[in-house]
Amino acid sequence: MNNFTKSIFSLCLFLLINPVFSQVNDETSKANPMLELLGSNAKTLGLKGNVKEMQEQKFSLDAKGKKIVDSVLSNNIYKFDKDGLTKEFEQNYSNTQSKKYFFSYTNKGYISHIDIETTDLSKNKDTSDTYLTNQYLAAVFSTVDYKYVKKKNILYKGEDQTEGKKNIRNEYFYHFNDDNQIVQIDYQSTDLTTKYIYDSNGLIKEIYSLKSGIITNKAVCKYEKNILINILTISTDNKTKLPNNETVINYKFDTKGNITEKKIVSYLYSPNGNKEFLEGNLYQYDYIY
Repeated sequence: MNNFTKSIFSLCLFLLINPVFSQVNDETSKANPMLELLGSNAKTLGLKGNVKEMQEQKFSLDAKGKKIVDSVLSNNIYKFDKDGLTKEFEQNYSNTQSKKYFFSYTNKGYISHIDIETTDLSKNKDTSDTYLTNQYLAAVFSTVDYKYVKKKNILYKGEDQTEGKKNIRNEYFYHFNDDNQIVQIDYQSTDLTTKYIYDSNGLIKEIYSLKSGIITNKAVCKYEKNILINILTISTDNKTKLPNNETVINYKFDTKGNITEKKIVSYLYSPNGNKEFLEGNLYQYDYIY
């Protein structure tokens, strides 16, 4: 397993155990650490106008950047309240699983509680047996509770995930600078740390990932008109002048300035300098105002 594969695996594992970040799980979420506290709401997503609902569809792209026919991977629906906070989030994976999230918040807008309803659609193969069909489509319910303690510039977050008799406990520490920007997140349960460096415009320009206090890789973010368009990732054991991988992001916008289409394409660099296509995804958005 190469270093890029390891970093992708670590990110995917983190997304699986973090119900807040499961809302936005593409590469652009790396440069928006406030998503962990506030979730994907109208403000953190940068939506313009009074958006009441947003639909997001995810497709696969080929090496030429073309959408693969019948390649829809997921269909997500966000429902916002009058303050722009996400009150419901529905996550549907094609013919496999459906998840519904219902959110509560603290008076500071941090997520305090999530009710999750999960339906396994992949088991519904034999519809001739009504009993089995109903059994397979029965939802599994789980909850997530958050508690926060702020001391000076450090915010502690305790997370308790409960499903039946099973309970998972995670703890996080968020370090803020004087501009109220997150500069470091400690994932206490996994001994992982992420550090953020900002530019003069308040945008994240560098992200460092650490395991047990040792840097494992560095990501460099590039922007155009304050919009993230490129991420270069470099592992610490990289002896070349090239990055390990590159993520290129392209957008289309509507007349209000909201994203209608986002293309994210990732490439690997071989030791001899060849840039090879790794994967690509297309995200399409529709809004109800």
